Amino acid sequence: MSSRNDAPTEAARIEDDQADSPAQHFGRYRIIRTLGTGGMGEVYLAEDTTTGQEVALKLLQHQVSKQSRMRRRFEREANLIQELRHDHIVPLLDSGIEQGTQYLVMRYIDGATLADRILKANGEQDSGEFSIDAGPAATTLNTDENGIAIETDSFELVAKSIADVADALQVAHDERVIHRDIKPSNLIFDSEGKIWLTDFGLALIEDQNTALTLTGDILGTPAYMSPEQTIGSQTDITRRSDIYSLGATLYEWATLQRPFQGNRDQILANVANGSLATPRQIRGDLPRPLEAIICKAMSRSPDARYTTAAEFARELRRFADGKPVQAKMPGWPERLLRWSRRNPLVAVATLIGVITLVMTVLGMQAIHSGQLTRVNEKLAESNDELIATNLELESREAQLSEQLYVSDMSLAFQAYKGNNLRTTKQLLDKYRPESEETTPPRFAYRCLDHLVSPPPSVLLTQHDGRTTEVDISRDGKMAISVSDEGEVHVIDLVTKQRTHQYKLPGRLDAIAISPDGQHFLTGINGDVGFNGISIREVATGKETLELLGHWHNVESAAFSADGELFATAGRYRDVQVHDREGKVVKTFPGGSRNEALQFVGDGHQIAYVKEVDKERLMSVLDLDSEAERLIPIGGETIVFAAVNLNEGESFRTVAYGSKDLLISDSNNSSRFAQAYAMDTPVRCVAIAANGEDLFHATDDGVVFAWTLTNRSDDGVLQPPMLFQATNGRVSSLQCFPDPDDSSRIVTAGEDGSVRLWDLEEKRPVRPCPPGRTFPTVHVIDIHSPHDNPFDVFLRYDDNSVWHFDPRRGLDQMHPVESELREWGKGLGTNDDVSMLAIASLAEVEVRDLKTSKLLAKLVPPNDTESVVDVKFSDRKLCVLLNKQLLVYDVEDFSLVEVHNLPSDNNQRLFNVPNSDSLMLVAPNMLSVYSDAEVSVFESSPSAAVRFSRVRFDTNGSQLAVIHDERLVEIRSYPENEITAVLHGHVKPVYACVFLDHGRTLATCGEEGLIRFWDLASQREMGALPTRGHFDSHLHYIEEADILLVASASGPTELLMTKHSREKLARAIPFDESDSPK
Repeated sequence: MSSRNDAPTEAARIEDDQADSPAQHFGRYRIIRTLGTGGMGEVYLAEDTTTGQEVALKLLQHQVSKQSRMRRRFEREANLIQELRHDHIVPLLDSGIEQGTQYLVMRYIDGATLADRILKANGEQDSGEFSIDAGPAATTLNTDENGIAIETDSFELVAKSIADVADALQVAHDERVIHRDIKPSNLIFDSEGKIWLTDFGLALIEDQNTALTLTGDILGTPAYMSPEQTIGSQTDITRRSDIYSLGATLYEWATLQRPFQGNRDQILANVANGSLATPRQIRGDLPRPLEAIICKAMSRSPDARYTTAAEFARELRRFADGKPVQAKMPGWPERLLRWSRRNPLVAVATLIGVITLVMTVLGMQAIHSGQLTRVNEKLAESNDELIATNLELESREAQLSEQLYVSDMSLAFQAYKGNNLRTTKQLLDKYRPESEETTPPRFAYRCLDHLVSPPPSVLLTQHDGRTTEVDISRDGKMAISVSDEGEVHVIDLVTKQRTHQYKLPGRLDAIAISPDGQHFLTGINGDVGFNGISIREVATGKETLELLGHWHNVESAAFSADGELFATAGRYRDVQVHDREGKVVKTFPGGSRNEALQFVGDGHQIAYVKEVDKERLMSVLDLDSEAERLIPIGGETIVFAAVNLNEGESFRTVAYGSKDLLISDSNNSSRFAQAYAMDTPVRCVAIAANGEDLFHATDDGVVFAWTLTNRSDDGVLQPPMLFQATNGRVSSLQCFPDPDDSSRIVTAGEDGSVRLWDLEEKRPVRPCPPGRTFPTVHVIDIHSPHDNPFDVFLRYDDNSVWHFDPRRGLDQMHPVESELREWGKGLGTNDDVSMLAIASLAEVEVRDLKTSKLLAKLVPPNDTESVVDVKFSDRKLCVLLNKQLLVYDVEDFSLVEVHNLPSDNNQRLFNVPNSDSLMLVAPNMLSVYSDAEVSVFESSPSAAVRFSRVRFDTNGSQLAVIHDERLVEIRSYPENEITAVLHGHVKPVYACVFLDHGRTLATCGEEGLIRFWDLASQREMGALPTRGHFDSHLHYIEEADILLVASASGPTELLMTKHSREKLARAIPFDESDSPK
């Protein structure tokens, strides 16, 4: 954050002429004095009059556009920069537009820049620039009393400091912010020698024409610009441009000389040509590994530089730690080329001389040997062919690497579809960034990685043998686990520590805790004779009751709710019920493996699995009345779990059998919900105390978490959350007894582990209007403005409209008032999202979103045509009919334009990003409304080619066109050149969205899959299941890394990544004063 001319170690000296002048004000800031002046604006030391804090105030010279769209975009970009958080980034405190002037406010710190240090090392005066420090007691480092002499800067210190800056740069890049002005005067040292990166005044939002510096000029400081910056094109500027500039800064610090000399034009020419003297030519004692790092970072080709700033930082730290680096110096051909560019006249003269000499020698040789000439010609041809082959191989290697990535991603998604989480993770690990701070580049990767990553867990205890069962006490404060080695572990669930450990003489396959938490019940299994039943004290392990038991292994055990009875079951044999004194109450055959046994209801009813006509069915026996009945599951049962409802008046069961989960209530005549489990054997099931959350675990160690909420009309559950819980089978899974604690479960694994899992932040997020679930409401339309993707408006088939903003809560929706009762589609918001237009078939309603006031009710003059869509365009409201486009002035909602359209069956309107244009979609034609005119963009070549929908990328430079015949084309806009064609959809596609800055397209439709397409290779990377419907919608909230999926056949769902909640926490807080009322 400073002002400098083109020379890297020179700065415009600013006299404190204003020190004694009357105070000036800019907004709430009182200007104290000028700190610096540059090509982009002026920087002042100022005081925030509201807090008294001294700040650095930068006023950008160019005026922001008067369009509200551009003003909102500047605010959005500035806010994104303001949210950057890193120990080596000087924080941006405030930003905005005052009287048409853009301004940035940074924390003011009085210190020394790297430019000052370099000047001092060269025996020159300091630059006189302001700089930054971390605390109020700091002093300027370039004074005689407190200066840090540049002579003491070892190469290791230089490398570590630049590595810190690279880490800071990586944080910015992860948020798609490109600095564009990395140079010594923008690197600041505080009083403790800590280096800071400052001045994001030229920052660019990656892949966008930023509103911060929306000009066609060459922006930046020439000596530190990357070659691609010198042409003045923003589209070629990437993260690697910053890496080049940081490399140039490292070059100057290491050699004490700027990388390029001369006036502005000379420097720009040398940068563009890559005419760079190697660092060791300037400073002979510079280590060769550091020279290689500098040269790699400053490679003329972006592809030859470090891929990420994090990789650059790791390489510098390897050098600083004395470890080998990966960078290598360019070979002699590349050095010769660079020398030729720096010395063109000498090179040409030398080349002529060499050619003359060679020709002379060749001529003499030709006289004596024509064969030698032919050999040399062959060698020259072979050399040219070899060079061309090498270039082709390099290109093919890059393509092959990308193709391999796409193939591995496809395999990873297929493995996930088959619930093979281990294989999925292994494939993803091949492309996992070395640093956790580096974000994987593709949303499909990030989403799948989040899906297979297990939720947070705590290892409660570890058995020496296989853990066979675990139980949780009625108060939820204790768990007891047992193993096949006879171990009993008592665990305090509050402290998450094991409190007692006992060793019993046999295998333990069952455990139950008494209602008062004082005793536990188990069966001691041996190899010969009866397998005893034992009740022991939890606190001491002392046995208080011993019974003969079962001839076969004791597989399960349970206490009644009042503690008066307890029951045990033997494998494939009998179930025994005893009273607390050990007296037999009842014995009856089970006929199954008896892995599940449970008292249910408010009395002495016991649920078990019995064999009826060679079919295993779930049955309930009332021990008081001797009455028995089958639970209406409607299928075979292997294992089950139950939970009481309505204070024990009824109970709900979840049972597994024949590859399905079946859910039933005891007071119903049939099951009411079901889900396909999987082919892998299910070992155990559980149901939470709230009766809504269900679980099952498999022999593969995978836990499936389902919810009854938002199940489909036919009772089918939505796709579950799943995670790898153990390396072997999950032998037991238990829920907490508190209905409000349904997100925590305890698992016991074959590997001996007992873990406590918290599923809260990993559960599928399916926002819905309050008090409603999916079967009662269906989404038919959504709308979100391009400039504010957090605002999502959803319309349901009951004509209600709801506002969703994840910053207000991931599962919250808020109603938008509307008087429309007739069915219809069409939603639109103006630039600042202060007005919402809602269309029915007969009219359009416009409301003020802050006050809910009805601003207008528009009825088309032609009552023979229906309203099909509505969108805002700058200060106009466009209402689309089948054959006409009506344009209203939003000031008074008067009808100002009527356009008879070239097609008579128009169906949708779409805003074109970064413009005031609209695209109209009809089955046989695409049209564009711009500058008060409608023009044909493309006509269908035949009746067989029908357009369905379109979608633009965030820049408005790419257009996805969905055809009715299951085809999606990607085109450039407005050139309309086809760049990719996506084949492979089995059923019609109805929605798509660009991801990864235009590198990926997500599609969904009637087949019930969200497909992710790599546009470079035109191949599918993978697919995730969703509910298929002809009315599907996709919306990507880039600032939170969330993909919203909605359709009329399933609940709205949010596909998230590991970074989503963190990004939401850092996002601009939602302003409730702006919320729709």
